[in-house]
Amino acid sequence: MRRFIVFVLAALLSAGSGCLWRSQRELEAQAASGMHRLGDLAENLLDYVEGKTSDPPAIGNLKEPWKDTHFAPRQAEISRLKELGCLGENNKGRLELRKCDGVKGFSAHNAAQRLLAEENKDRKLLYRRVAESGAPPGTSVAFVERLFVMKRLRRAESGQVFQLPDEGDDFKSLKDSALGQRLGASCKAEAWVAVP
Repeated sequence: MRRFIVFVLAALLSAGSGCLWRSQRELEAQAASGMHRLGDLAENLLDYVEGKTSDPPAIGNLKEPWKDTHFAPRQAEISRLKELGCLGENNKGRLELRKCDGVKGFSAHNAAQRLLAEENKDRKLLYRRVAESGAPPGTSVAFVERLFVMKRLRRAESGQVFQLPDEGDDFKSLKDSALGQRLGASCKAEAWVAVP
């Protein structure tokens, strides 16, 4: 009788652990699928933010995710200042004003600072909305920022200025990429670089 009880308990534990193992695999598959969708969303959002498409994508269950943002009116000036090397993308997903000849004088510098502040405010709002409504549960704003940093780096055009990611998986991925190879010795964690 004991052997039978031990056998039944062993069978139940084995079946239970199989269910747990399947559930773990299913959860991992769902998470991977969610991250893939998040990557696609980031690509579509960047197309809209950068003015490559006029149709704003939906973010999760938000009805009006763009209500408080004004990316489109700034993009021409941001692009111009990026081409001059006056604006750089930092590794936190924000723009930074760089020293350059394209922003001379007090009023030009103030106008660039205002443009930068408005853009970064909208970016922070966008990242928060993606983390809250367009991402798998538990996705942090910091993760969304890192995702956008890497997407922007992969879209980088020659002459644009970027701050590379800090040490970690993102930097390793970048260093092993074609862009990392082109950067060569300049490819250092947290370094500011002009894309070749």
